[in-house]
Amino acid sequence: NPVARHDSAATAHAAQCARQQSTDAAMPHVPRPKSKPPNMAAIRYKLTSAQMPLPLSEQQKGTLLGKHTILSDDCSGSESTNESFSKKLMYDHSSTDSCPKSFLFHVREALLSMTPYARALTVAVGVGLFCGIFAIMYEFVLFGSLQFVWRDLGPRLMPADYEWAWIPIVCIFFGGITGVLLSVMGEPLENLVGTVLEFHRDGRLPYDDSHTMAATSITSIIAAGSLGPEAPLVAIGGGVASGFADLFSLSADETHIITIAGMSAGLVAFVGEPISGSLFACEVLHRYGLEYYEAVLPSMVAGLACNFAVRSISGEPQEPIWSFAPEEALAPWTTALGLVFGTIGGLFGLAWIQTTIFIKTKLVVPSGLVKRHILKGLIGGTIIGGIGMLMPETLFWAELEVQTIIDGGETPLPHVWPDVGVLGVPMPVKNGAFLILLSIAKMFAISITVLSGYRGGFIFPFIFSGHTLGTGLALLIPALSPTAAALSCAAAINASVTRTWLSSPLIVCFLSGQLQCMPMVLVASITALFVIGDPAIIKGAQSRAESPGMLHRGVSKESIDPRMQSKVVSA
Repeated sequence: NPVARHDSAATAHAAQCARQQSTDAAMPHVPRPKSKPPNMAAIRYKLTSAQMPLPLSEQQKGTLLGKHTILSDDCSGSESTNESFSKKLMYDHSSTDSCPKSFLFHVREALLSMTPYARALTVAVGVGLFCGIFAIMYEFVLFGSLQFVWRDLGPRLMPADYEWAWIPIVCIFFGGITGVLLSVMGEPLENLVGTVLEFHRDGRLPYDDSHTMAATSITSIIAAGSLGPEAPLVAIGGGVASGFADLFSLSADETHIITIAGMSAGLVAFVGEPISGSLFACEVLHRYGLEYYEAVLPSMVAGLACNFAVRSISGEPQEPIWSFAPEEALAPWTTALGLVFGTIGGLFGLAWIQTTIFIKTKLVVPSGLVKRHILKGLIGGTIIGGIGMLMPETLFWAELEVQTIIDGGETPLPHVWPDVGVLGVPMPVKNGAFLILLSIAKMFAISITVLSGYRGGFIFPFIFSGHTLGTGLALLIPALSPTAAALSCAAAINASVTRTWLSSPLIVCFLSGQLQCMPMVLVASITALFVIGDPAIIKGAQSRAESPGMLHRGVSKESIDPRMQSKVVSA
């Protein structure tokens, strides 16, 4: 009887359910573990369009772009447990499409359809524009603060007979403020030294400490330390670029290149010259010239975009920042003088490195000042302020103070007040011996600034020291060209410390508009690099670890099909 069999089956099923309920009631309740939300930092493209042996289908693109929501043709798919992430990534309710997607989704899809090099250049443009806008805001705050503290506040507070005391007051106070910020906000990257080390260690730069780097560098510069904004902008630009790489889920190879492009954009934003600034960021990562040659073009693109943004917003023309007096054309044999200037500049750079290391190992470390940021900042501010009272030309990063040395004091010092110091008289900047002494004092001020934990870059401080050294030598030996001597010594000192033998001559020649001095300056820079030998202050500079040219070919070793490896290698 079918009805009887159905009733019997129903009765058996009810009995089984009753037994299961009684068993479940007797067992303790164990909550079901929640699935762990995805690690956002680990959400990256493991496979890009160039790394796939075959063209991607729409479903594969959806897998790569969404990572946690696999799209099918009818827009259905399995949604991850992190609903907010999936909905934010995949859905845009403002769209009228049956399967609406966010703007970021479309950007990622467009980038995925490009070749790796085209993708890198496209992202480099965005990185450069963003860095340019950020640099304008940074410089607005920086120069506004300098104007208020040094030019507006000082004359209001200080009596006429004790104007010179404003220099040590500001140096000590803001040196202590810098130490407070480092203690409270944490330590950002340690200038160029830390930036280069971080890049080689992680292949990227952090972007979560950009606010700390910006704040501590501004207070360091207000404290008149001999470090400039270039290194903070390099670190921040590289961090922003790494953030862009995460946003668009670029591969590891592409992240390397985009990070270098961001570093280039940050430096170009302050130097104001896209070629030399871009090459400097590529060179400073290594000991004897750039090795990430595939990063040169993206770095140039990012630098050009950044330079365009900065000059379009600020309205500054593209012109040299230093003006030299006209001179006769250099004779061909004068190129050999670069050997002399390079040797002198290299010895100055070597002396600076050895002195800085000696002070750190014999004084700073044994006294326990490495992590005592406030005390270290106060001591550094006292020494810097003391030197500045005697020689105000040694204060600040000295990018614009160079012009004061070039024209013999006719151009007033742009930032410091008062500009005559405790002696009450202008410094004899037309005396060759004094200028050489001023160069040595500036080098010592750079060491103290670095060891005090200040944040900033020493490119322009070294260039200033080289300018004063070369100009002093030309005043003592009238047969020398003051322009060529100043630029050669400037490039030599900077190249010996930063090991940037190509970009240093380009920076000083482009910023001065004296391209006729390039042969002598280039010889001096190369000579200084070999005079200094192995000692280096940027110890993180090293050869690249991975094989070169992977971005050019559009593939990485790990993604090459074994059947195609021989063809790729032969190609």
